[in-house]
Amino acid sequence: MCAFVRPLAGALSIACLTAAIALLSNGSALAQAKQTPMNQMATPQAAPPPMKQMALTDKQIEGVLAAQKDIDAIIENLPENAKPDPKVVAQLEAVAK
Repeated sequence: MCAFVRPLAGALSIACLTAAIALLSNGSALAQAKQTPMNQMATPQAAPPPMKQMALTDKQIEGVLAAQKDIDAIIENLPENAKPDPKVVAQLEAVAK
């Protein structure tokens, strides 16, 4: 009986070890697969959502063209890559109105 139990116990141990390794390796692969979509969204290569287009009236177009000179004058004085200053933002909003 002992000659039968030892090989059976050895084979069972090897089978359990193989199953445990397979489950652990699949679990980490699934964890990586779950992270992949979030990583792809964080990359700058991800496509932005499509912009919604709307028709402008003649009055709106004339308002933008009239305000463009004042907006350009305000923007010329700003340093590049500067944080938005609340005073400058207020000036731009006032011109836009």
